[in-house]
Amino acid sequence: MKLFVKLIALLLILAMAGPFFMRGPDGQPLMRLSDVTQRIMNWMSSGSSVKPGSKVEVHKWKDENGQWHYSDAAPSQNSEIITVDPNVNIIQATPTRKPAPAPEQEKPAPDKPAPRDNELPSIFHPVDETNKVKEELEQRNKELKQRLDDT
Repeated sequence: MKLFVKLIALLLILAMAGPFFMRGPDGQPLMRLSDVTQRIMNWMSSGSSVKPGSKVEVHKWKDENGQWHYSDAAPSQNSEIITVDPNVNIIQATPTRKPAPAPEQEKPAPDKPAPRDNELPSIFHPVDETNKVKEELEQRNKELKQRLDDT
């Protein structure tokens, strides 16, 4: 098992390092370290450029077909300017119904004592039950042998 894990780890390392050594159609490596660092920097700086507490202006207008449009750039026609706080969730939550109350379960009668160990259902005594079945089968076999001997 350890050998399998080591082989998988080696294959993973080779798969990650492969693009740095494989040549593309132009003769250059498929990937350079500068490509990776540039993507990481872009990913790290891709967060919202909107500062907390600031508002954003959005232009809203309706076209000839009656369809609404939203843009951060002003259109050529008349538009309404809406200020939006991008740090606020404007999607309304879905209302939920209260679950139906659970039916009350029967409570044990107060005058009935808890079952003792020897009164528990047979599922709690599998060895005893097995022995009983074994005895019954042995008794049945004896009866069958007697009947065969009598004939």
